[in-house]
Amino acid sequence: MTVSTGPQPENDKDDILLTAGVRYFEASGVTGNFEYSKRLTRADYDEDRISLTVRIDF
Repeated sequence: MTVSTGPQPENDKDDILLTAGVRYFEASGVTGNFEYSKRLTRADYDEDRISLTVRIDF
């Protein structure tokens, strides 16, 4: 479909979200979390996401 604003993306409703991560726990109260996500099989859309969380109890 073409409109006055230019070509529009396809109506692509299916995708796959792939996520992998690591969690770290220590007895002294330090915890951490690292995750990476990638969305696959979309025609006009790319998504990569990185998440890092650190917690320190003192």
